[in-house]
Amino acid sequence: MGCSVGYFGPECELPCRYPNYGDGCQSACLCVQQLCDHINGCKECPLGFVGESCQRNCSYPHYGENCKSECKCREEQCDFVTGCGGEGNEMFYNEGREDNCTSTGRYRNSNALLSSIIALSFIAFIQFIFYLYFSIFYKPRLLYITRF
Repeated sequence: MGCSVGYFGPECELPCRYPNYGDGCQSACLCVQQLCDHINGCKECPLGFVGESCQRNCSYPHYGENCKSECKCREEQCDFVTGCGGEGNEMFYNEGREDNCTSTGRYRNSNALLSSIIALSFIAFIQFIFYLYFSIFYKPRLLYITRF
């Protein structure tokens, strides 16, 4: 008589060790250890993955939990985990036109960063010019006080 599904050992008291699971511990989880159940395998696939052992990522235009969500942007902009927006980016659609999906987070933030770098570089350049002017052309005159 064999052990119950998910167990092994002389008295069938030991649960299958990761990555093994199932009958006789002969199946292997292809997910992270925290998601691998010693009886049934992967409990729940991570976002963007599907399959019996979570071995496949979502294919375009699907993304997210069990690949149930659908991207409304071009394939090269669609991430199989987060969709069109990427991490922490909000999405907006032009009025009534879902095909014009645009990210408002990542690119707006990069433009702000680029603008800040340009502004700070300009300020540093002006300071450098003042430094050169005062170090080259401005010679402090020493006033000697003489006693009569």
